[in-house]
Order: sequence, then structure tokens, then C-alpha cells
Amino acid sequence: MKKLAKYALWTLLAIVAIVVIVALVRPNPQESYGAAGYDEAVNAPRESEHAPDAVYDKNELGSRGTVSDIEAQAGVTIERMVIQTGSISILVEDVEQTLPQVLDMVRGMEGYIVQSSTYRTHTDRLAAQITLRVPADRFDEALSQLRGLAWKVTREDVSGEDVTDQYVDLQSRLKTLQATEIELLALLTEVRESEGNAEEKANAILAIHEQLTNIRSQIEQIQGRMQYLEQMSAMATISVELTPRDPDIEQPVVEEGFDPGKIFRRAASNLVEILQNLLVVLINFVTIVLPLLLLLGLVFGLPIWLIVRWRRKKSEE
Repeated sequence: MKKLAKYALWTLLAIVAIVVIVALVRPNPQESYGAAGYDEAVNAPRESEHAPDAVYDKNELGSRGTVSDIEAQAGVTIERMVIQTGSISILVEDVEQTLPQVLDMVRGMEGYIVQSSTYRTHTDRLAAQITLRVPADRFDEALSQLRGLAWKVTREDVSGEDVTDQYVDLQSRLKTLQATEIELLALLTEVRESEGNAEEKANAILAIHEQLTNIRSQIEQIQGRMQYLEQMSAMATISVELTPRDPDIEQPVVEEGFDPGKIFRRAASNLVEILQNLLVVLINFVTIVLPLLLLLGLVFGLPIWLIVRWRRKKSEE
């Protein structure tokens, strides 16, 4: 029985070595992608947690390399997972009327509002900022409808992030960790059913439990990240800024014709302004500069004049 316990311990050490090697070769998912992604994956609405079915069975991808490698080997096309985001700023006639239309559009596309806020402009008119999510296949349609609500589109940005390689890599790692978990569970059962030194069995069981906890934690992190990627690629995100049009500001530019009277008035105005500036300079000279010059003359000039006069009289004598 001691031999069986030792065999179990050696097997456990081998599995631990494999887990350590996997952990060193593959970066921790939380370090690679951050904790925010996992929180969003957990808190996002449930109706969007399933990504569209891929052309190629994702469970069969395993550890056969990147998506490009798999496509080259299998001769198939894998549906890409792309996270689409966009932002648009529009001027509208009345935000109070346009805002309900935006909400109706989102509901009609089976989307939802992530965040919404309203505020007042300097002219005390309502403005709004909305973050919404719509199905990825209706992303372009949503942007087109938002443009249709605008009097003028002042800014529009669209971007996409291909996360297919990340998803395939996570699947491969998940498959490896799940296989390791099954082996550890089998080893745990074997150790429990074996006979031998009670202390050695207890230590072996505790060590297996510790490894199972670590493996389970990595599995849940990877599953959370995969769920996040599925949700983000299935639903596109659009940030919308609604600003009311100000008729006094948004006036069309009109080229002025030749108007001699207006030119004469402008020239006369410029002449008056120049004369006013000259008068201001003259007043400043008389009231500020001239008194300073007289004061400096009294302070420095008078003693010099007295000295020069005294020397003349002395020389004459």
C-alpha cells in the first residue's frame, strides 16, 4: 500500500509540473485582459450571452494554432468575432422630440440602453448623451437611422476589434485545464480508496484539493472571458451625443457683395479709432511721461548745472 501511496504522490507531482508549465507558457487571462472585462461579462444582460453559431465547430479547434493556421489546414472559413464600436454626434432641431425616437429605434432592434444622461446647454436647451447596444448585424442600420434623425452630423467614428484569435486560444486553454481537472479528480478518488499511511494520504488529498482549486479558478476566469467576448461581438456599442441646433449660431455663410457705403463707414470708423489712440498716447505723455521727465531734470539736471556754474566762476577768478 505504501508503494501505491508513493505512486500517487509521484503522479501528483507530475501533474503539478504540467500545470506549472502550462501556467508559464500561457499568460493569466486576468492579466491579459483585465478584471473589468470579467465584471462586464457577468453583469451584462442575459439575452445577449450567446454568440452567433460559427461556420466551423469551435469545440474542435483545440490547440491547433491560430485561426489563420486552422483555416489553412482545414480549408474552411471560420466566422470572425469582431467587437464593433461607434460614436456619433448630431445636431437636432429638438432633443426632447428626438430622444424618444432614439429609444424606440433601440427597442425595435432588440437592443438596450447602457447609459443615458441629459443636461442643459448655455441657452437652457436640453441635450443628451446615450450609450446603446444593438445586435452586431444591425450596427450599420442603427448608424444610418441616427443620421436620418440629424439636422447635421458633426462627428462620426467607427472601429472594430477582431478577437477571433483570442477566443480560439481561450478554448484551447480551457480544454487543457478541463482535462487536467478530470485527471486530478480521478487521482483524488484513487488516493481516497487506497490503503496506507493516513498522514501521507491526508497530505496527498490536501495537495490535490489545492491544485483542483487553482485549476477551477483558471477555468472560471477563462469561461468568463469567453462569455465577455461572445457578448461584446454579438452586440455592437454606439455612443450618441444629441445637441440642439442653435439657429443664431448655425447661420449659412453668405458672400457679401461690393458696398461702397459700408466700406466708407468702415474706413471712417478705423480713422476715428486711430485718432482716439493718438489722443490717448498724447494724454498719457502729458500726464505721465512729461512730469517724470521734469522730475528727473530737477533731480539730476539741477545739481549738474550748479556744479558747472560754480566751476566757471572759480575759473574766472
